[in-house]
Amino acid sequence: MDGSASSASAVAWATAEASAEGTRLVLVHDSGAGRAVGRALLERARDRARRSDPRASTELVLEADRDDGACPAGTIGRAVGATGGADAEQAMTVVGRRGSGGFPGMRLGSTARRLVHDGIGTLVLVPPGWEPGRVDPQAAVVAVATGPCEDADRVVVAARLRAERDERPLVVVRTDRQQHPVAAVLVHDAGAEIIVLPRGPTAAAVAEEATAPVMIV
Repeated sequence: MDGSASSASAVAWATAEASAEGTRLVLVHDSGAGRAVGRALLERARDRARRSDPRASTELVLEADRDDGACPAGTIGRAVGATGGADAEQAMTVVGRRGSGGFPGMRLGSTARRLVHDGIGTLVLVPPGWEPGRVDPQAAVVAVATGPCEDADRVVVAARLRAERDERPLVVVRTDRQQHPVAAVLVHDAGAEIIVLPRGPTAAAVAEEATAPVMIV
């Protein structure tokens, strides 16, 4: 998180998810803006998390070792390790769709884009403006079953577990050559609680346009 509106939405989504799963919430900021600024951003984010859920178990990690060429997954992996928790492959990484840097016209920030292609474990991209109270209780979990069979199976299993946990409808989208895969997915975006896809270029393209959070497994 970096203090941007998108990262505030990511913190809100991650807080709600950690509460639903009964897991820890680890807030991570690299120290590119300076350690004092980074610490203040983390503490503000922790305060927001606790206001939305007083039971939230939050930990703060100010990551000081990243350089401009490092993969964000490395930063996240070190942060998870620093808390004594599971490795990054077992953790769920939640980021805003774009941060405070980059060009104003970019819909998907550089960190989010790199994590879509190079990250490990489960990744969730949260659009700006996401709030728990705006999610329809009957909004569907949308699973996008494309690519190799093992990818499709992994996506459908992850989406089904989530739908059953929250008692939501499950929509499984299977694309074919007659319809562009991104267009086929975005038809269901308006009524989705979350869209679940396998890693790859389709996931990146959907994340740029979707108004619902996008989970990549």
